[in-house]
Amino acid sequence: MATRGELKTRIADEMKRVDIDVAIERAIASAIQHFKDEGFSEAERTTTDSTVVNQQDYSLPSDFSRNHNWLVTYSGNRVPLIVTDVNTMDLWDTNQNSQTTGYPLYVALWGEGHSNGKYKLYPVPDGVYTITNRYISNMAAPATDTETNNFWMTEGEQMVRQYAKSILFSDVMRQYDFAQAERDLASLEFNRIKARTEGRHYQVDVQPWL
Repeated sequence: MATRGELKTRIADEMKRVDIDVAIERAIASAIQHFKDEGFSEAERTTTDSTVVNQQDYSLPSDFSRNHNWLVTYSGNRVPLIVTDVNTMDLWDTNQNSQTTGYPLYVALWGEGHSNGKYKLYPVPDGVYTITNRYISNMAAPATDTETNNFWMTEGEQMVRQYAKSILFSDVMRQYDFAQAERDLASLEFNRIKARTEGRHYQVDVQPWL
């Protein structure tokens, strides 16, 4: 467990370089950027929206990376939404003055720039329904050198540290063998964290056929 300031100091010590502080900070940021869309258990989030009559488009959370699943609740029932692409959905209702309405069955993602993603529902809601979105968050990097309890500096610290060193060895010091060795270590740690996440979601014991 570390803060970003402590991590920067450790990387400088391990590399025996105290003259590349700016490069170390940039490498840490690049390492987090590299892993930020992965489906670690700490990145799992759930949000809900209430639909508005005749409103088809809704905003995604600002930290949305990719969806896990979608659910719609209507008349006390909760059922999965079917994910489709926005081009297909746009073709279903060619007459914008007479769109199909009802409780939503399909969802499609689209974007309007960074942190301004949208999702569309079909049919267009004819009432108030609850949309539950379970998704993967692109967890933020530490905002300061003293911030604590940030995933990238706690559970993900070793992975970030080793990948950051691989960037420094490659881009700053041009020592490509060392860079590859650090990438390999970062990959091992990445696999460990992913295996832990998968173990929380999937049955790992062998089940006999009946």
